[in-house]
Amino acid sequence: MKRNISKINKKTKKGVSLILSYVLLVVIALALALGVYTWLKFIAGGAEDIEECPEGVSLILQEYKCFSGAKIIELTLRNKGRFNIDGSIIKGTANKSQDAWFNLKLVDNSNVQELAVPGTYKFPSPLAPDASQVYNFSYAGLGTLEKVGIIPIQIHENQSILCESTISQEVNC
Repeated sequence: MKRNISKINKKTKKGVSLILSYVLLVVIALALALGVYTWLKFIAGGAEDIEECPEGVSLILQEYKCFSGAKIIELTLRNKGRFNIDGSIIKGTANKSQDAWFNLKLVDNSNVQELAVPGTYKFPSPLAPDASQVYNFSYAGLGTLEKVGIIPIQIHENQSILCESTISQEVNC
């Protein structure tokens, strides 16, 4: 009878050790996963949620006038969207088939603030929906001006947010 009891004890001990090994395996896997998560969070610690422009932002080039001798273009920008626009990036090119790349320099508008990136301007007050404003830009150094690209900007907490509603307008200067 003693023999049978010792065989039963050995079998239950093997079963317990098998369950303990599985539990230990799961605990180790969870600890590793937690460690990797903490490490990745530390690595990407500076990453914050990136703000985006609302979908209803729309800036158009309503009218333009060229002053070829002075290499100046007068742009009338109109907010056709549902939200205020705080500024814009204005670029030009001498070739209609390529994207605008040349930063146009603001002229005669001392109240408009140029931001850190060349060609990026903050309006003196946000451009309200259905409002328009006239600005003069120099394209000296480009030769002729065939196309203008305009990207609206919104500013939140001193951070410029570029909007995806970029317009590209052919001009003849």
